[in-house]
Amino acid sequence: MRKALVAVTVMGLVAGFAATASATEVNVGGKITVTGTKVESDAASYYDTTTEVKVGVDAKISENLTAKVTIKADDDSDNGGSTNKWVEIDEGYFKLSNMFNTPLCGKFGYFGVNVGDSKIVDESLDAAMLGVKTDYGVAYAVVGEARADITTYVVGGFKGDLKPFGIGGAFEIADLYQDTMDKNVFYGKVAPEFEVDFGKVGVSVEGAVDDNGNFFGVGASLDNEMFGAKIAYDVYSDGFVSPLEDYDYAEVLDNSNFVNPAIITVEASVKPTDKVKLSAAYVNFDGDTPSPVQNNKYESESEIDLKASYKYTDNLKLSAGLYLPSAGVDYQAEVKVALSF
Repeated sequence: MRKALVAVTVMGLVAGFAATASATEVNVGGKITVTGTKVESDAASYYDTTTEVKVGVDAKISENLTAKVTIKADDDSDNGGSTNKWVEIDEGYFKLSNMFNTPLCGKFGYFGVNVGDSKIVDESLDAAMLGVKTDYGVAYAVVGEARADITTYVVGGFKGDLKPFGIGGAFEIADLYQDTMDKNVFYGKVAPEFEVDFGKVGVSVEGAVDDNGNFFGVGASLDNEMFGAKIAYDVYSDGFVSPLEDYDYAEVLDNSNFVNPAIITVEASVKPTDKVKLSAAYVNFDGDTPSPVQNNKYESESEIDLKASYKYTDNLKLSAGLYLPSAGVDYQAEVKVALSF
């Protein structure tokens, strides 16, 4: 299946970029990100420097056809010594809208597929997607294959916003099949938002069920020009997490470090100026007692994440973080510089 998807993608991209001379618009842009990470633990102490460069070409070939290719290059250095370098296609696809003068749309190539804000699926796939736009959102179907482990995903869903109902926010429902573990997952979420005198208040309710167990989450948030707050409670049961992507509830610990965890997240942020943002998050994981063969998992742990960011210009941003998990490492510190062009 991948060969067919790649062939269609290559033909589409070649045809698309061959037509760029007559294209309505061609944009070239990119981003350079340099990250320094320091990790301290009883077992080891090390630092890592990563330079990531992304360069993308986005061509609007016609009113209903666009093509995009993004190349990513990475350069990792551990403890100032060994270096790993590689260059890869980060994404490459062409996208159609209003196909045959109908609400049909499509996307074909290598691109990211995200379900449940990355809690259910967050994969780059050789994929084909077809959708139908409606007044309430987009109904879609995706079939794709992961390059690393030849896992096939089949996803059908509907996602949109709540504006037709007179409120802000979004909703999503999706049904997913993954062949490697022969898993079928059904997911749903509704997250309305309301404008109030002191900012925007949001609430969310989401849930999923698979062949083994289920996942359930509730949350609330407040966004203001000067400050923000968030609280969330997520529960995994009966091994539901096993076939899914690791979700970074915290910067060091995630749901895969625990067995059927209940996770509480409390986060607060403040913006003392337009350019500066400070935030602090506390995440508590409370899981089942791991079995003897699950010696790489924890029972109950927590983490505090402290972050600061500074937007020097729209194109140059600096950030720093100090992450304090109660297990795994003593601390992890990070400094990042991101330049867009």
